[in-house]
Amino acid sequence: MLAWIGLALVAPAAATSDAWYVYEELIALWKLLALALLYILVALSGACLLHRMDSRRRPARPQPKTPPRPLDAYAARLTSETAPTEAELGDAREALEALEAHRKLAPKRRAALIAEAQRQAGEGDFEAAERIFEDIAAKACARRRPDEPAAAAALRHKATLARVRDVEVALSALKRAAELDPDHMATLVRIAALLKEAGRPKEAEQALETLFARADRERDLHELVWGRLNQGDIRTAEDDVDAAIDAYRQAGALCQRLAEREPGSIEAQRGLALSHARIGETHARRHNYAAALESLKASHEIREQLAKIAPETPAIGRDLANSFDRMGDVLRAHGEDALALDAFQNALAITEVLLRADPGNLELQRDLSIAYSSVGDVLLAQGRFPEALNALQNDLAIASRVAERMPSDLRRQHDVAVSYSKIGDALFALQDYEGALLSYRAAHAIIEPLAAEAPQDSACQDELAVLLSKMGETLIRRRNLPEAIESFRSALAIRHRSADTAPGDAALQRELCHAHNRLGDVHLALGELPLALESFEASRQILERLSAADPPNAAWQRDLALGHGRIAMTLARNGGRDDALGAFQAGRAILARLTGEAPGNATLAGELAWFDGQITAMQE
Repeated sequence: MLAWIGLALVAPAAATSDAWYVYEELIALWKLLALALLYILVALSGACLLHRMDSRRRPARPQPKTPPRPLDAYAARLTSETAPTEAELGDAREALEALEAHRKLAPKRRAALIAEAQRQAGEGDFEAAERIFEDIAAKACARRRPDEPAAAAALRHKATLARVRDVEVALSALKRAAELDPDHMATLVRIAALLKEAGRPKEAEQALETLFARADRERDLHELVWGRLNQGDIRTAEDDVDAAIDAYRQAGALCQRLAEREPGSIEAQRGLALSHARIGETHARRHNYAAALESLKASHEIREQLAKIAPETPAIGRDLANSFDRMGDVLRAHGEDALALDAFQNALAITEVLLRADPGNLELQRDLSIAYSSVGDVLLAQGRFPEALNALQNDLAIASRVAERMPSDLRRQHDVAVSYSKIGDALFALQDYEGALLSYRAAHAIIEPLAAEAPQDSACQDELAVLLSKMGETLIRRRNLPEAIESFRSALAIRHRSADTAPGDAALQRELCHAHNRLGDVHLALGELPLALESFEASRQILERLSAADPPNAAWQRDLALGHGRIAMTLARNGGRDDALGAFQAGRAILARLTGEAPGNATLAGELAWFDGQITAMQE
């Protein structure tokens, strides 16, 4: 192309005698330029190749990680026993959005401070954000014309964020907000809810009474609904079932008024469904399963209708899944395992659909884990062990993923331990004792430190004792009796501590008896007769006290009779024939009386026949 340009430039010279000479010179010049250009291109290509080879040898720069979402961090740090509610997450979302709004309007230096507070919030540390809201409240009050509602709003945001680390700080902020904006009834509802959570029911009741006295029956209907629901929860915790049901019914009546005022209101219908559900759960606490199912079905029907009206609303879908779950619990307690399994499977199916739309939602993942666990429990009870194991393994996989995402949340770690324990039960039922022991030990590795940190938590201590007993039973099946004894001894020590803290608790005393008996059984199997006799005698003495305190209690009487039988068998093996005969006769006398009171009881009749056979054999 350059040659053609050159020819065009020298075309006028072609008419002269030197034209050919000029043309040859120009061609030579273009050749030199072409060679130079070729050399430059080769050099550049080599440099690029060397750069690529060098970059392959160097480690790649790490890609910037997606910063954690403050709302996820907030949900992870909530310390309530239940999952974060929609209201709690809604308050947190509002507070974080208010923080962002302030950042956008703030001067450069203050905006940088707020941005840093947002970064810390993403890591679960909300104290810097709390200080910013405190400062906003102070400035609102310090204006020439104090803006008290704005200050109160800032304090409510502070309380929302402070709640995850210190309930008292949150309560202080809410009380100041209530003073600055006394017409904001939702603040009183939140104060009552926090006091209830903090184990201060009397103060919570006082906050609710203030709410009921101040609230406008029309304007503040939403707040009155939540006030009555909280009141019902407080009465339920106090085991005042009738008062709890009354409060829940008042909440339902308020929801009906709200629905009349706002036809088509989904929130009014959700509140009515919730009041029915709470009434059902309260009946279930009294073991009144027929009444519980009636209320839960009323709640379920409303939630099914809402799911048809708003099928794309995740909160309504989750309500329906929870409804199936609650009904499954009551049906199972009522002995309706087949219907319970259907309910749990429906809950599982709905939750799977919700998770496909929001796969990163940790609370939905936990709901799915619970659904698999409930399905596994029923399948275990039905003897469908392989299916149960599959469901429980799915439960463990999900619970483990959630726990990895929330490593500081002890509740999620506890979920993993429960999953391992249930898998152990399934493997034990399948006679895979090695696998069962591995699962129980994995659960023990999580539960033991949790129990050590909470020695006063009776539920956690009970879980540890049960787990140790399961390990002992599995070790017996593996013929490892020395280790089985150590497990049973550890379980017995926990049962002793629990029983000593509540000597009047008959259930704890009975668990202590069972722990003594199981340890005695292993000593007997090992031929350690004095130690076996010591354990059986300790159990008998407890049962003597329980029977004397509650003579009509046939269960205590039967346990005492069987306790005499254990002692008699041990004495007989140890050569104490006369003492053994006396123990057999003492046990027989109790069973004869119980059989006379319940002549149709085949179990008692069979045990009485066994005692008769032992006595006859010894007398011959």
